[in-house]
Amino acid sequence: MDATPEMNPMPPTDACCTPDRTGATPQQPQTLSPSTRKSSDEGMVKLDGGEFLMGTEDKMGFPGDGEGPIRKVTVAPFLIDEATVTNEQFTEFIDDTQYVTEAERFGWSFSFHHFVSDTDAESVEQRVAGADWWWRMDGADWRHPDGPETDISDRMDHPVTQVSFNDANVFAKWAGKRLPTEAEWEFAARGGHEQRRY
Repeated sequence: MDATPEMNPMPPTDACCTPDRTGATPQQPQTLSPSTRKSSDEGMVKLDGGEFLMGTEDKMGFPGDGEGPIRKVTVAPFLIDEATVTNEQFTEFIDDTQYVTEAERFGWSFSFHHFVSDTDAESVEQRVAGADWWWRMDGADWRHPDGPETDISDRMDHPVTQVSFNDANVFAKWAGKRLPTEAEWEFAARGGHEQRRY
């Protein structure tokens, strides 16, 4: 399952689409007791891996995020989930572990502006520079993905959101799995197509 991507796995600190928590109180990552769950490949597919052209030089890309230049990358065979983690699956994880996500600990997260209610929009005071469509929403977290007036009660089969890398990593360990590398994810998402925008 290990991949051998030819890239730096850490995103740059000035990335456009991964706002930082400058000025926020540092938080220590939570640790959980070892999971009683056993690793399972149920719901996963095995991809043979191989060489592909990773990245983009499209005008829609963000070089600061490491999306370019285009380069050849080789990934070894790996397993990946067929679908994203749903709110229902994440709820099971939370119920089992009592884990508190980083957005819950910070008390806020960024939400896409089209999903913010008119009432919540009135209180927005911060937007991401250069990516003004991301609005800071106090009270936004995985249970309230678009601000405090929203909930997931009718979205249990939707992908979980407002989950940080650290949160996702803890979930993966609980599930007896691991997160895919950026190269593995892009290889899978491209579905065998080279350099198509979508």
